[in-house]
Amino acid sequence: MAFDQDAWRATWITRAEAETIAGDLPPHRAENYDLLKGLVETAFERAGNHTENGPMTLLRLLEGYAGTPRPTPPVAEIREEFKRVKGKK
Repeated sequence: MAFDQDAWRATWITRAEAETIAGDLPPHRAENYDLLKGLVETAFERAGNHTENGPMTLLRLLEGYAGTPRPTPPVAEIREEFKRVKGKK
């Protein structure tokens, strides 16, 4: 299901400090990796219907995430807000 990334970012920035959010990301990435590495190869061919992009396989979805040359905007903006709040460059 698609989501409004600007609303997500605004909600998290107002509810938690950027430091907390940044600290939560690595454990979630590790959990996702552990989940994905245990899948059989055919699992990546399974498809679902994305609300904005239509039919997508798990592989295509993951390629979209991995193929991004920079962090997705919410993460990048959260990092910048964290740096601003902490006074770092």
